Amino acid sequence: MGKAGKALKQVLKRYGITQNRLAVVMQVGRSNVHRWVYEVADPVGDAILEIRKGLNTINPAAAEEFIGLYLDESFASGTIETMRKAGKSLRQVLEAYGISQNKLAIAMGIGRSTIHHWVNESRDPGGDAILEIRKGLHQINPTAAEEFIRLYLDESDENEN
Repeated sequence: MGKAGKALKQVLKRYGITQNRLAVVMQVGRSNVHRWVYEVADPVGDAILEIRKGLNTINPAAAEEFIGLYLDESFASGTIETMRKAGKSLRQVLEAYGISQNKLAIAMGIGRSTIHHWVNESRDPGGDAILEIRKGLHQINPTAAEEFIRLYLDESDENEN
């Protein structure tokens, strides 16, 4: 428990954002933010996206740092299933939005074979690569980028195998 809370606490402190301000922007009770920051409860799935959106409204750099810290922590403590989730999420988004591996590779400035390895789960993208995937998808289709992060952060199917 606590990877999102740790990241959120660090970002709020660094950018001088109060729990109350974030709660108001997110339209949630301050007690929710307090529980996340003090690791009493973990925000998951859509709550992570809502935190990112709230932080983005206040300070886009804070939002980027939050997601970066959260993803890095996820990979540091992640299981193989969690790490494969990036490839599965990417494959789903590319198929759903009709985006070719080559088009994403060009947008990201990397070789198509790297995308191929991620999509086929023979290699796992690290935390920084997840952010780059999101940025590349955002250049092509912002909705696809949001869907990728939503699928990746959704923890409901981690224990299905």
